[in-house]
Amino acid sequence: MSHDLDLVKLVEDELKRARLESDILLAYSGGLDSTCLLHLLLKTRQRPVIAHCNFQLRGEESEEDALFAKGQAMKYGLEFKLKSFDTVAYAQKEGVSIQMAARDLRYAWFRELKSKFGLQAIATGAHLDDQFEGMLIKLGRGSGPAGIAGMSVWNGELFRPLLSTSREELETFAKNQGIHFREDSSNKSDNYLRNSLRHNVIPSWKEEVPELLRQADKSRRWIQEMELFVQAEMHSFFQEHLILNNTNESLNIKVVQEHASPSLLIFYWLQEKGFSSSQMEDIHSALASEESKQFSSGKWVLYKERNALVLTEIFEPSMAEITLQEGDRLLQLDERRYEVSFHEQAPDTYEPGMNYFDADRLVFPLRFRRWKDGDRIQLLGMQGRKKISDVLIDLKVDASKKSSQFLMESDGEVQWLVGHRQAEPSKLTEDTRKLLCFRLLS
Repeated sequence: MSHDLDLVKLVEDELKRARLESDILLAYSGGLDSTCLLHLLLKTRQRPVIAHCNFQLRGEESEEDALFAKGQAMKYGLEFKLKSFDTVAYAQKEGVSIQMAARDLRYAWFRELKSKFGLQAIATGAHLDDQFEGMLIKLGRGSGPAGIAGMSVWNGELFRPLLSTSREELETFAKNQGIHFREDSSNKSDNYLRNSLRHNVIPSWKEEVPELLRQADKSRRWIQEMELFVQAEMHSFFQEHLILNNTNESLNIKVVQEHASPSLLIFYWLQEKGFSSSQMEDIHSALASEESKQFSSGKWVLYKERNALVLTEIFEPSMAEITLQEGDRLLQLDERRYEVSFHEQAPDTYEPGMNYFDADRLVFPLRFRRWKDGDRIQLLGMQGRKKISDVLIDLKVDASKKSSQFLMESDGEVQWLVGHRQAEPSKLTEDTRKLLCFRLLS
């Protein structure tokens, strides 16, 4: 029974390290892991709130799991929360796997309960075997150091005190304590990658390396320590070299190339922006090229220009159009801010940042929107109309700024490429009696 006492002390120590005194939500499936954790928490005088998810994937078995979970809560006088999910419908709607759908649904609900009842932590029964299986899966998917470093015991929200405990040790604890738990029949299926590793790969590996899990966990901890060091180094580098403004962020290509590991810089810069590993490899390869290139992650676009890598967020359609009424006196277009005014005569001299139009030739409200392929403008002095895309090329507008370029429309016709060129139809003439003026403020 000394083994059992060791586990109790382990959980006690992890609670102290995390400074968790009470008010814990236990993610409870009714299986070996969560049931052992329930008993260990009770032995440390914790009174967790029991939260059970019914994913409705195994018919009557799922209903029996829910009844078992409720029975455990009643047995120990614990508060019990139950929620059923249409997991299949959610997976189809979001275009994700059943496993990913179940994960998204349960953690969203757990966080909701944690916030609603003012709880300190969400406790799970994740253990050493889970950690190793996750490590292998991340390796197979080409994850970076952060992924391979795996889960932590306490991250400020999730509490996993059993990460250093193997499933075998939990089975011994359950047997010694006479603990009953539910077996999930889906765990026997090899249709899931994790199960296939658990049943077919890891057992034969353990025969060759009995201490496999412990040794692998040592390596994982080293990776975790190195990851913390690298994160600190990256943070320092980006603080010094990353240029930020209202619409984009950029890195000087020469600075990136001179770094000891340019590929690592790119990875830590772009990993949370949705860029894939292959895209980041292509970006690294593009550094030596003279050509301008463009890479998209869906929400972000990276432009490789002559001297810089420029990252720009793709604008939502709702942010891409502004209507100006005749009585409006202020116009805000991203970081550009204009004062709007009307005048009866033209100025003697034209100051920088001032743009004048014949107000009588414009139809209000004026529409300001981002340009799109096919847009044309009749520039001052021109007979025909020219593609906006060609005008931007002629003006040598940076690729990173092209996508955010605004134009002004009146009655469906482009009258101004904002900040650059005006159109012929709304120019000032000797017959102009009312002038519309845009004065750049910032």
